[in-house]
Amino acid sequence: MLLGLDLAFVATGWVVVDPRTFNLLGFGCITTKKEQKRRGIRVADDDFRRCSDLARGLFQVLEGYLVKGIVAEIPTGGAQGARSNRAMGMATGVLSAVVEAYKLPLEVYTPLEVKVAGGGDGRASKESVEVAMLAQWSGLSSFKPKGLRQHVTDAAAVILAARSGVLYRTLGGASEIALKGRKRGLKAVFSPALAL
Repeated sequence: MLLGLDLAFVATGWVVVDPRTFNLLGFGCITTKKEQKRRGIRVADDDFRRCSDLARGLFQVLEGYLVKGIVAEIPTGGAQGARSNRAMGMATGVLSAVVEAYKLPLEVYTPLEVKVAGGGDGRASKESVEVAMLAQWSGLSSFKPKGLRQHVTDAAAVILAARSGVLYRTLGGASEIALKGRKRGLKAVFSPALAL
């Protein structure tokens, strides 16, 4: 299975598809909340807790869907402020550690590539990407709360951006090779993780 991510520190949208059939298997949003301002809680301590929350959420998705590869939208440039840059850096670091821990292949896509794939244009709005993804996979419309749905539809757009990528084609083709082998009575099954 292939996991698409709209990576962020506050709300990471995720979508899992079967690359052989293009069927949507699951979707959701991993959120981390800033601790209410209380005496004695340092920002660094709260950030560490939030990184742990994001990692645990990713672990649950990976294990729940037997994910074999990840495609993620990660901005290439800097955000407007120092805090936003720091938050994106922490989220990227968490994803890097999770990918390494699970020994999974990862392909990264820029926001521009995702907008073109999901909205047909590099200037596509989040709303137009959402409408296009809801047309592609109507099941996404059931995601609540609606305010977080754009993170999920952005993750779906990452899957579309990845369809021409090596990872998507490798994972999709792996099952076809395995099925052909079973029909002929062969024991060997192609492993995309080893091929990359």
